[in-house]
Amino acid sequence: MAAESHYRVATSPGDQVAPLLFSAAEQALDSEFELVEAESQYHAISMLEEGSVDFVANVISSDINGSKITYSSPTNLEPVFAVSRKPIDWQNKLHIGLQVHSPYKQYLLSAFPHIDAVELFAESDMFNKLNQNEIDAFLITYRDLARVAKYDVFIESVDGILKLPPASVAALKKSPAAGLLTDIASVASEKTTALTIYDTIQQAIRSARLDALDYKVKRLFPLSYSLNIALEERKPFSFYEAGQQKGIMLEVIESACRLLKFHCTITDTKHMTWEEIESQFIQGEVDVIAPYVSSEPRQLHTYFSDVIQEAEIYVVKRVGYKDHYYHSASELFLEKLGAVKADYSEYLWERYLPNKPITLFGTQEALIEALLSKKVDYIMLDSVSLNAMLADELLPIRPEMNIPSVHSVPVAVGFSKRDQHNQVAALFSEALELVDIEKIINAYDSPPDWQKIWISHNRISTLIYVIAALIIMMACVVAVLLYRTSRTDTLTGLKNLRSLERSYSKGLKAGETVLYLDVNRFKQINDKLGHKVGDALLVLLGKRIKKHWRGKAYRVGGDEFVLIGTPTDAQLRDSQAMLEEFLVPLEQEPSSILVSVAIGIFRAEKDIGLEEALSKADILMYENKAEVRVNTERNSQPLNSKTTKIL
Repeated sequence: MAAESHYRVATSPGDQVAPLLFSAAEQALDSEFELVEAESQYHAISMLEEGSVDFVANVISSDINGSKITYSSPTNLEPVFAVSRKPIDWQNKLHIGLQVHSPYKQYLLSAFPHIDAVELFAESDMFNKLNQNEIDAFLITYRDLARVAKYDVFIESVDGILKLPPASVAALKKSPAAGLLTDIASVASEKTTALTIYDTIQQAIRSARLDALDYKVKRLFPLSYSLNIALEERKPFSFYEAGQQKGIMLEVIESACRLLKFHCTITDTKHMTWEEIESQFIQGEVDVIAPYVSSEPRQLHTYFSDVIQEAEIYVVKRVGYKDHYYHSASELFLEKLGAVKADYSEYLWERYLPNKPITLFGTQEALIEALLSKKVDYIMLDSVSLNAMLADELLPIRPEMNIPSVHSVPVAVGFSKRDQHNQVAALFSEALELVDIEKIINAYDSPPDWQKIWISHNRISTLIYVIAALIIMMACVVAVLLYRTSRTDTLTGLKNLRSLERSYSKGLKAGETVLYLDVNRFKQINDKLGHKVGDALLVLLGKRIKKHWRGKAYRVGGDEFVLIGTPTDAQLRDSQAMLEEFLVPLEQEPSSILVSVAIGIFRAEKDIGLEEALSKADILMYENKAEVRVNTERNSQPLNSKTTKIL
């Protein structure tokens, strides 16, 4: 390619990706790319058709662009957001504003045929229509976020809802420039370029959302705002180590306070019981309490932030006590049961055994000591606290393997119902979206090493060393037995088929919904990209299920999953949208494969057996898979690096 090669590239206003991509392309392709800013993407396409430019950057493929245009492989994601005055219910009859000739119209009407797409010429028109309630929301790209940050609006990502494709570079078919599209896409897929583009987009989004949050805080609280925060000492949520306070909740709350520029003071609760902490909160002596499980009775006196972490509640006992004896929490009516007073576990015991006396303790530490000293035989612990104890303290306790999780609880931050705390809770939730909560949780919440439970690390005599060696050998045998009899899938962390069959041995109740999931082209992914990618895909799907499904979830086969719950129609649609398609990053290259999932949905109108319900959902799933297969064959491409979706 000649060094004198010169091309003109049309870009949309505020495009931060095109300069990065075509700067890298200049070096790699020994060509010069001149960037020309167009008024809009439609204007840029018109310039291309007129011959005044050779390429258009960051084009979303659409019928509106006509048949003269050819596209490169995807070069980057182009995040799109909906701006509104209040949270959007997409199932309602809505009026959604977008620019004239917007490529998003096609995808909006495809996803929601009942929605009225209102085409407007300028962003100012959209704000005027929104303020006058003539439209319910309007669509913008991430490039426009900074301009709307100064307004008091709700901003919602719609990429997953509308199923928008990644952006590409466009050229005229059969033009000399069209021959460069493959090379430009290759430049975009190079690790350094792809990561730089991705980081630039994410930083632009984060910066705009920080500006929007800062604007709201200054409008609502022009003076400095102070919060007095009480944290329960419960590892790993909040605890003391070497005289220093640490924990998930401490780090999450401090991060949110920094973003909000609030003055947050952590109250000393080291020698207080949970009942005393909650009493101070209810009486208004402290503003904030955490960790706090969101429940209906507590909502009478509490505003809650968005959920920070979902925790499973398990029935826990001493190691070796009545192994495989019970199969339900309701069967423990003859046992000595314990709970922390006023804790959520006290409510759960009363729910399962309403007339059973429960021994109550002031703190979780006292509860664990009572279990070890045999004052009680069974307690309930959340999975996060249990993992921390088994990983770090080497305690001889474990969940009763025959009793599945008795409850899943949403752990959040609670704000006392007074002053402007409803607004504070809403701002906290916005700030939490900008905090890397998963990174904080992963630093503290690690799965237990069961062998450590059996190993005593303070023995020094030869006799004890021999005993310890024997215990280790026994632990290995027990670990194998536990593994074989466990009802948890080791790869995804979801429950397995055995657990499903036991939990629903009496069938499903009327109103319960079954989702049967199967990954499309899973065998091809394994064959072409290797089992490591296949496993990573299943792990990622498992995480998405935990995040987006409100109910029970099971991995029942290689790439088959069963979800059971009682979602509303809106929740079901949201879950389906987030599970039926997602990107799986590839480790060796800066790209991702776009994975689709066939989903069969069956809602029981009357009580029904598990096998019959699964069969009906399975049939619907295969109908969905067949439809996907037809579409795939029509647009089939080989599964290789050139057809992957680029991050």
